Amino acid sequence: MRMFTALCIAAAMTSAARAADVATVTSCPSQPASPVKFVVDCSHVKDPATRQLCGPFIVNQACKVSPAYRRITGIRLEQRCPTLTYTIYDQDNFPHGGSAGGMSYGCQIDHMARYALQQWANSAIGPYEVHEILHHYQMTSKELAAMTAAHPLFETSMPEAQGEAGDKALHDLSVARLKNVEVPHLRAALQEGTVKPADQCRAVRTIVESELYLENSSNVYLFYSKLAFAAPKNAADREAVFNAMLNDVAGGKAKDFLTAHGCAPF
Repeated sequence: MRMFTALCIAAAMTSAARAADVATVTSCPSQPASPVKFVVDCSHVKDPATRQLCGPFIVNQACKVSPAYRRITGIRLEQRCPTLTYTIYDQDNFPHGGSAGGMSYGCQIDHMARYALQQWANSAIGPYEVHEILHHYQMTSKELAAMTAAHPLFETSMPEAQGEAGDKALHDLSVARLKNVEVPHLRAALQEGTVKPADQCRAVRTIVESELYLENSSNVYLFYSKLAFAAPKNAADREAVFNAMLNDVAGGKAKDFLTAHGCAPF
């Protein structure tokens, strides 16, 4: 009897601990009611100090990052996900293995604590992430849903979201890296012939997207607005629509560059 009672108490304590590690945000100060409920489950994180970051993290996702992406993309995430749930893990118990630090599916994000909570814990706004949630915004778009695994528009959307969310320092660092490292590296790789033919279209799209953003940051908003009403009939049509969008924002100057490096004619 005593053993049974002890087991019941232990089970109750475990249940209470897990409940304390789950946080939900449905509204934000000085903002309209949030159209998406954000939930974080940190019961799989062992370190108590790391678990303490879960509350600030989910508030940032709900009140800063998600509204930033809503402004940037014009996409209404609630049309697909009335609730978006983060489940946070340590590296040694992450269920997806491999090198991925996060996994998006359904209306769920499984994320390693080192990336979701710890990576930017000391930023101007505290812990947050801009990568996995962007997949969910894009999965809500008819045009981008089938493309998001290839990370279209990520190079420009993420820095813009960092700035919109209030982290100017990381925004500036990301833009500088894009300008001084990533774009020059891609251009050099193309010139040296080290980009595989199958990867060339993706590379030149990233160059076009990035250079347009560096020229004028408002172009990232244009990318999404021009895709907003697209409803591709098939994969080929989807590729053509995306290429045409980049060329349109570039004022017709990107077509030859795109088609000369593996992108299908459009």
